[in-house]
Amino acid sequence: MLSENDLIGYHWEITTQDKLIDYGFGFLGNSRDRDEWKSSIEKGCDIYIPDFDCEIECKFVNVPVWLSSIDHNYIPRFNGSTYKIVVTNDLTKFSSKDKEALKRAGIKLVNLQYLIPLLSSIADKMNRLILSVYSYCELHEDYHALFEVYKFLKSKREKYEGLGLVKYPTKEQLSKYFEGAING
Repeated sequence: MLSENDLIGYHWEITTQDKLIDYGFGFLGNSRDRDEWKSSIEKGCDIYIPDFDCEIECKFVNVPVWLSSIDHNYIPRFNGSTYKIVVTNDLTKFSSKDKEALKRAGIKLVNLQYLIPLLSSIADKMNRLILSVYSYCELHEDYHALFEVYKFLKSKREKYEGLGLVKYPTKEQLSKYFEGAING
């Protein structure tokens, strides 16, 4: 059975997942079943977007956050991904020292309203990267570089699938680019 705090955290995470689903971002995340959710939140981030190598930790806060909490409960949850995001309901509960500690760790702190624009910006960067790699491959008639990018992204996906996160079916953005690039 979930405590009141667990229920609040569960609903915040599901709200964040729903936002990602609404905007078509494919992701791996904790189970939506309450009992399974409780057993899966002990370590690691709540959401992983393999297409961007992006981890998202969902934090509902209703009291000021302690700097020690940032060091012990926020930063250790991340597993070395390219993009790290904490999405919260109230940015004002984080002091400037909290925000600086997250920034030093390479973690962006955003509210739910800014999450989709941030992810869209990351998607644009990935699109440009893939198009650049594809252009290079086409120019040199060598698709090895494109294959290496694909292998790298696939290895990241497999790493996180091993953590017991559930895959939520939405559009697979990068796989479409690879199919288009390979099939011309």
